[in-house]
Amino acid sequence: MTVAYRSLSWHSRVKHNSAICAKGTNGLATVCFSTEEIPGADRVARWRDHHASVALNVEIEPAQDHPFEACEVSRILPALHLMSLTMSAARLMRTRVTDGNDEFSLLVNRTGHLTVSGRDREVPLAPGDGVLIRSDDVMVCDRLSYGESLSLRVPRPILSSIMVGVDDTVMRPISGQSETLKLLTCYAATLIEENALAAPYLRNLAVNHVHDLIALALGRTRDVAGAANAEGLRAARLHAAKVYIVENSSRHDLSIGVIADHLAVTPRYLQRLFEADGTTFSAFLLAQRLAHAYRMLCDSQFSDRPVGAIAYSVGFGDLSYFNRCFRRQHGVTPSDIREASAR
Repeated sequence: MTVAYRSLSWHSRVKHNSAICAKGTNGLATVCFSTEEIPGADRVARWRDHHASVALNVEIEPAQDHPFEACEVSRILPALHLMSLTMSAARLMRTRVTDGNDEFSLLVNRTGHLTVSGRDREVPLAPGDGVLIRSDDVMVCDRLSYGESLSLRVPRPILSSIMVGVDDTVMRPISGQSETLKLLTCYAATLIEENALAAPYLRNLAVNHVHDLIALALGRTRDVAGAANAEGLRAARLHAAKVYIVENSSRHDLSIGVIADHLAVTPRYLQRLFEADGTTFSAFLLAQRLAHAYRMLCDSQFSDRPVGAIAYSVGFGDLSYFNRCFRRQHGVTPSDIREASAR
């Protein structure tokens, strides 16, 4: 399938706009915009121009009782545009739909309260809730309080090819309690925050995972039973589990049960995901803790901290066990690493 994409006009404007930072490599682009250093009188117009250049033409009416604030981060991938928008209370109106944009966008309200109106429906979104919208629809988004939203924009031909009756799901609310929507939100947020996916095969794999998860969240896949066990869903769950372990590896109470509860799956299911990846939960957690300890031992700011204290701070409860594991992993003792780093 060949999909035509609009050229993004911000490329030629970035160097003239101190509010925007952008970087792009190997077909990827990450664009950031903030009103923090923009004079108050110029903020609305500058944000509107930026949003039009990377996403859609919208009109905006900020709340009158608070200065307008906005921070927008876009991660632009082939056939997928991920965007995080944190904004003060405001009304966004999509009234001009002649710009040729026919994308679908899954909008997830992460914090605060948001209401989306269109197609003669009004959908209130509590934190965690989502709704699918079409870029060529007239609509209104009311940000009722300061908060963050996440949008996952996919070309219409892509989503239509993997879903039955996708148009029937537009403006239908998705509960924040949906297991699939929780997983999708976590996965997409990680793809925005991490500067990864430079390798084309990883990029394509991640994009396909997101497409599959959107279809599952909307509940209209061509083969729901098959899709529920698809590689995309399993891979996304494993990725989310690994991210959680990396971020919480120093917790002494971290267990496969804790992570399974976080992802709303069973511990045995999670164990099988790690086994299919050629490892185990325990081995992955141990590797993260050892890597953290290695970095601390090489860092001069921790040079006065005893090895035992470092071992405890990264999650080990037994110093002798830490020393054995460290030597098995690196072939030298923690003290050897510290001395070599000092030299």
